[in-house]
Amino acid sequence: MPNRDFNGWDPLSSLQRSTVVDKMVKKNIRNILSSYTIQYDLISELIQNALDALEAKWEVGSYSPKLKIFIDLNSETILVSENGIGLNAEEFECFLAPDVSFKPSHGKTRGHKGVGATYIGYGYNKVWIESKNNELEVKGKHLIVQFFDARKWVDSEDSTPRPEFTTLTSQLDNFLEEENSGTTVKVCIDDQKRPNLDYLGATTAAQWVHILRAQTPLGYLKLSGNDEFDDFRNALNVQVIVKDKDDNVTEVEGRDKLQYLFPHEVEGRIKDLDELLVARESTLDQGLELSRVSSEFKNCDGIWNIWSKDEILNNDDENHLRLFRSTENSDKDLIEKHNIHAYAFYVSSTDVWKDISEYHVGIRRDSKIVWGGLHIATDRMIQGQKLDIPLTKNIGLQQQVHIVIHLDNGNPDMGRKTFQPEITNLCKKIATQIVTRMRWFRYPFIQISDTSGIASRVALENFKTDMILHKRSNPLITPYEDIKSLSIPLWEQDVVALFNQLIALNLLKGYEVYATVSHERYDGLLNINYYNEQELKYNGQNNYLGIKWSGLQESASMSAVIEFKHDFDKLIEDFNNDVKDPSEIDLVVAWDCKRLAHQTEYELRSLFIDQSLETTRRHFGATHTIFNGTQRLSDVILIKDLIYYWNNQDSMDLVYEHQRRYMSSI
Repeated sequence: MPNRDFNGWDPLSSLQRSTVVDKMVKKNIRNILSSYTIQYDLISELIQNALDALEAKWEVGSYSPKLKIFIDLNSETILVSENGIGLNAEEFECFLAPDVSFKPSHGKTRGHKGVGATYIGYGYNKVWIESKNNELEVKGKHLIVQFFDARKWVDSEDSTPRPEFTTLTSQLDNFLEEENSGTTVKVCIDDQKRPNLDYLGATTAAQWVHILRAQTPLGYLKLSGNDEFDDFRNALNVQVIVKDKDDNVTEVEGRDKLQYLFPHEVEGRIKDLDELLVARESTLDQGLELSRVSSEFKNCDGIWNIWSKDEILNNDDENHLRLFRSTENSDKDLIEKHNIHAYAFYVSSTDVWKDISEYHVGIRRDSKIVWGGLHIATDRMIQGQKLDIPLTKNIGLQQQVHIVIHLDNGNPDMGRKTFQPEITNLCKKIATQIVTRMRWFRYPFIQISDTSGIASRVALENFKTDMILHKRSNPLITPYEDIKSLSIPLWEQDVVALFNQLIALNLLKGYEVYATVSHERYDGLLNINYYNEQELKYNGQNNYLGIKWSGLQESASMSAVIEFKHDFDKLIEDFNNDVKDPSEIDLVVAWDCKRLAHQTEYELRSLFIDQSLETTRRHFGATHTIFNGTQRLSDVILIKDLIYYWNNQDSMDLVYEHQRRYMSSI
């Protein structure tokens, strides 16, 4: 086993050290770096190299492949680890040099130009590399180096010395500890512009998995049947870890993450084009107009389909799968040569793309993580920038159709960049015919309106899930089983519903409802019915919530303006903004009072503690009274405090202690 010391090693050592040579090398590297213009090129190259190393080891023999992606938003670092084939000493000497690649050019790997590793190593100023296999050992351990200030050297115009490796003894993480081979690469973005990890607002592993599937080789693109790496894909365990800027860590792990984020797979009313064609023919065969097609197929959010090479080349005039119409044999030859397949998803509105970002991925609505346009792919991944579909009319449809055209052995220029003009032009022709074909089937299948139904359906499902989880984590606990509110109120409507239950169960006595529909300023009107003095009057022994007021007269009644709030503080904001007049409100019902920032102007006095004459309770169950200076304004029922009393009424000391927050003088 070779035992090498790479401390002070120059990855460009095969090139002569001289001012002239360095200028030429820098120019070459700058050209490579300038070709990487896409936001997630760095992550893509790291993942691409990792997957190629994993698959190279798989070709030798099956094992348990693992891929780890760690994104630290706080330190702006990206770490990618894999237990693939690893680097040997000879490869490690020069793998960062431009135009050096150890990958075969047979089309199975995702790249073999020899520029991706150069971009990673020389595009940034802080890079760490750890590699392990049975042919590489440094002082009895696997190799760990740091490579600093390479980008500064590339950008410099003087004779700054070339950057060199510095060997380390501490592992970058413990991923390779139990593995017999593999590589870890860690890059600090530092002062470089790309990738901007904050741009999309993604802060969790779940969000980043979607982004990586849409924008990087983690989105393994498979448009045809089985391929030789299906078993590998099924075996690969992918772990994505994200640490946000508050050092909160989230993680997603599983064997189903290596696949492209096909937009038709999100929730919504989405149909395969072939399904619609069958429904269309069935409707016409019955002698019916298309408007009479089954409602199952109407008002879809989107239509999708995949066309194989043979379907694209189909020359049967009546075959609905026929797309290719060119008579140029060179185009047909290219389709055959590259085994071209095409995928398309045609949506009713660009709102569908926005809904995918906001509701499915959970990031900014305008992020365009998935959008209309033409994507050319090869080596099982999308390459380069999205292209416009060259339509001569109905230009808006360019944004409504997401098209991916995949080629075997596409061989793009300079890493993950542009394709040869003849390939690009052919893909544009196919994309144009796809849009034309799918446009024929808009009516009556695609929604006519410009708004998508996905948003409401996804929002509804999210609402259901959120409410169930809220109930589990925040149950409403009371001694009264007849109260049917399951969880702590989240909104004002919940407070209204809970208050009405307390009235119906006679837990709050003497209240009759005229209306709880909004007046232009207030929420409702009650009738306060003093029907029975004995039942309503305060008694410290057995009616602690009773009315304590000299104005209580049996059989009398009076109307009361009621105002509901979830948080009492919001009412004070209304007072201060002249939205509400405190002198017009008789009773306030809220869930809680959180901040108490208003206590100097509007004092909330607890009726559980203050037994003075000024704070007498005029409404059954009132927990507090609002005072403005010495002026008494209205009674308040804070339902949270009321429930606390019910749950602890046998231990009034607890109730008193709980109420002290409202009266700092006590």
